[in-house]
Amino acid sequence: MRLLTPLLLALTAAGCLTDPESTQNVFPKTSLSDANLLGDPDAGTDDDAPAATPCGCYPAVGTWYRFTTLSVKELAAAVPLVAESLNQLWQKDINNFELNILFQIKGIQADGQMALEAYSGARDPGLGNDAEGEPVLGTCIVESTKFEFALPVNTCQYGPADKVELEVYAGTTSNPKNCVQGESFHVLPVTEVRLGTVHSGICDGTDADYLEGELVGSIAETLLRGLCTCTKDSSLDCDVPSAEYTSSTGNCGGCSKAFSPLYGLLLMLNDNKDITYDCKTVDGDSAACIKATFKAQPMAVSPSACPL
Repeated sequence: MRLLTPLLLALTAAGCLTDPESTQNVFPKTSLSDANLLGDPDAGTDDDAPAATPCGCYPAVGTWYRFTTLSVKELAAAVPLVAESLNQLWQKDINNFELNILFQIKGIQADGQMALEAYSGARDPGLGNDAEGEPVLGTCIVESTKFEFALPVNTCQYGPADKVELEVYAGTTSNPKNCVQGESFHVLPVTEVRLGTVHSGICDGTDADYLEGELVGSIAETLLRGLCTCTKDSSLDCDVPSAEYTSSTGNCGGCSKAFSPLYGLLLMLNDNKDITYDCKTVDGDSAACIKATFKAQPMAVSPSACPL
């Protein structure tokens, strides 16, 4: 989750931003409101409603799904420009396999819930280059980010799941796009996540086979203030973080000269106003609230573990 050079241009040319609602794979709002994915306690129930039609199919055990969109709807009560800018940059990273969030279907448990594993992936440099010399795009899984969870099954609707944790990584394993000061492995943990999703009811591995859903969670204030991000277009152009690195300003110590503080850029996008911290981490620490929607589609080839 990084901020690239276009983000700096957005500070002076906000009118040139592409409306994320007009891009492909925009999340259909009606399905969210109808499905009540996160179990809104105020939604109520209709006792006279007809029985739900069983789902046409369920994803096969072992199927891998990868996020093809991740769209922030709310972030720390910030001005809309923050979410709009992040969404454009994240979508570019997803398209370039620099940002990978993966689910693997593990099966239906005895209690009727669907078991899944969540992983963060890295861009896989081991795939080499194509005939034109461009990197072949693909992902490998960062095994240390594995998180197991289960979703209640209700026809094609799964969830909600409580207290899911997503450790989001960006870049290759040697060249991360984010640098968390003082850490050797640079992930952005999104904690206290409540997640719900619906399945298309088609299980043929085509574009018509997908999961879409919503999530809410929290990002620790201390982490946001200590996260630095690379401003290069490709992770392969980012300097490898070094524990010995220092700067005259004291920013991004332990990273490299290729990284800039994310917090300062967020403030500029937010009219120089501090963002709010209305959520808590699992440990009860101050955190920024985030709400987002996503779409995930099956991967043609199961990803392998990233080279260390």
